[in-house]
Amino acid sequence: MEDVALFFHLLGAFSFVAGTIVAGVAFETARRREAPAEIALLLGLSRIGVLLVGLGTLLVLGFGLWLVHLGAWGYGTAWVDAAIGLLLAVAVLGAIGGQHPKQARKRRLFWPVIGLWTSVYELNAPVINQSISSVIFSLT
Repeated sequence: MEDVALFFHLLGAFSFVAGTIVAGVAFETARRREAPAEIALLLGLSRIGVLLVGLGTLLVLGFGLWLVHLGAWGYGTAWVDAAIGLLLAVAVLGAIGGQHPKQARKRRLFWPVIGLWTSVYELNAPVINQSISSVIFSLT
């Protein structure tokens, strides 16, 4: 059983990292585009990365807790508590940092329909977004 739990735990970790890369690359590529349709498409692609991150988080947490239960460690072990705390911190910071791209994608999908065109400025995330990204990448 430990092999199955370890396999899905590692699958979740790889999914988490891959999703972070897909979402980050799609967002940064969208920031450099001018056409609203291209920006909306790329920001829509970043949603796939976000889904991978969410799936990876669930797999890492669920099967990681199962591994702790199966192994010789306890839930009071320092590295287990630190890992759970860091995972929760990354999830909260990612949710906060992902709001700006989500709102920009929604505006880009709607505004061409009503004839409004905006600049690429709205995709330039605030400084906190870049700080959150650097924290997430340093933790993974």
